[in-house]
Amino acid sequence: MATTEHTGYNTVLKLAEGSETKKALVGVTSDTFARQANVKTSITKTDAGSKRVKATTIDDTFTVSGVCGYDSTLLSRFDIMQLVGKTVAFEYVITEATAGGGGTVSGSALVTGYSEDTPADPETDATYSLNLQVTGTPAFTAAS
Repeated sequence: MATTEHTGYNTVLKLAEGSETKKALVGVTSDTFARQANVKTSITKTDAGSKRVKATTIDDTFTVSGVCGYDSTLLSRFDIMQLVGKTVAFEYVITEATAGGGGTVSGSALVTGYSEDTPADPETDATYSLNLQVTGTPAFTAAS
């Protein structure tokens, strides 16, 4: 069976505060979703020098990079920067035409940081970066 490659433009992160409808972010050029196990290492006298390693928790984070702009159907840079310190609902939607390639990761996340780069060069776009820490356990739903 041949492997089908996933194309990045088929993935979108949507956010909402409270009961609002989730919206995509304006000008996104890159989303990064990371899962990291926190591990505990121990050695006891009965282990005869062998380390025991176990995962204690899992941290899920998002980093989003984009070009600053405005579109009334999307979260603008001003909407985004005001989310810092707030917990938002998220959907990370992967749409693939191939069987088994798509799905959704959803849950809530704390917006932990926002930064913006606005260079003087008129040929360079102003860009932003957004950081989120997933709170709780995210739901993973495969597309049917």
